[in-house]
Amino acid sequence: MLTYPHVFGKAQAMIDEVVGHNRLPAFEDREKLPYVDAMIEEVMRWRPILPAGLDHAAVEEDEYKGYRIPAGATIIHSQWAITRDKEVYGADCDDFRPERWIENGDLPKTAFGYGRRLCPGRHVGREGLWILFARLIWAFRLEQTTDPVTLKKKVVDPMSMMPAGFVIGPNPFEALFIPRGPWVEGLVHQDLQGAEKDVGKIMEQVNTEKRL
Repeated sequence: MLTYPHVFGKAQAMIDEVVGHNRLPAFEDREKLPYVDAMIEEVMRWRPILPAGLDHAAVEEDEYKGYRIPAGATIIHSQWAITRDKEVYGADCDDFRPERWIENGDLPKTAFGYGRRLCPGRHVGREGLWILFARLIWAFRLEQTTDPVTLKKKVVDPMSMMPAGFVIGPNPFEALFIPRGPWVEGLVHQDLQGAEKDVGKIMEQVNTEKRL
């Protein structure tokens, strides 16, 4: 968001219109905030956490576009290359542009895998990202820090990534999270006080809702 502040600002304006400043964003707002979902999908496409994907194995011999795949062969898919297919995601696929997901609702969402081996936690992952994105955007202005020597804004390199085994993440960088107003702190504290903090009770509630 430091690299694409116009995206952050657009999402903030939409959240303000739907939520206002008298409460925090909630899951009930999600249908009215498709741009936040589009941002999440674009983040996972633009900088996939597993750029080489996860290994798969062919249970039996198969053929794909004339290429023979023997039984037991290890299949490695390049998630980085797949999410940069210009025929699928457009000629601007190297750009961070959430609008592509709104313009075409049929774009493949591959961040959590493919076929029968889709990650079983994908729904929890997306919901967790949504509420995190929505509330951070609602609460803060995001700005670059200033170099104390040059007095220039520190530019964050979006290609500066740190491998950790099979996954990658951004290298450490600085950013300013500035509360947008006095209403932010009051509402955050209010929400925290009313939140259930017992993990056991939270999981019990989740299981009850699933049965319903």
